[in-house]
Amino acid sequence: MLFEPEMIARIEAGKKTTARWPGASLRYERARVYAIQPGGGKRHGGHILLREAHIDERGVTDFRDHMAQSEGFESAEAFLAHWGKLYPKLPPHAPVAVYRFEYLGVFGCCAGTEEGG
Repeated sequence: MLFEPEMIARIEAGKKTTARWPGASLRYERARVYAIQPGGGKRHGGHILLREAHIDERGVTDFRDHMAQSEGFESAEAFLAHWGKLYPKLPPHAPVAVYRFEYLGVFGCCAGTEEGG
């Protein structure tokens, strides 16, 4: 799964346990392990176990602080500001895929270099 480097740091620190992406379909399957990468074609540096996956038809219209905290942000306001920068043309009511996960750490396949992969 692709994440911004800042978000990977929050995952590794245990501050980010949820991810939302625009869309009305799920790209990832629950109960599977995924490598986390800072971009396409870049080395991965750890793994997550996807615990839950669902579509939220409300998008981010009713976003609350506790939701933002699971995304690694201090407040709903901070999350929504970041979301708006990532998806400036997406209406807030557009459906989103919601993934809840657990960070598993670094496996042998990604522990080979100082860069983590």
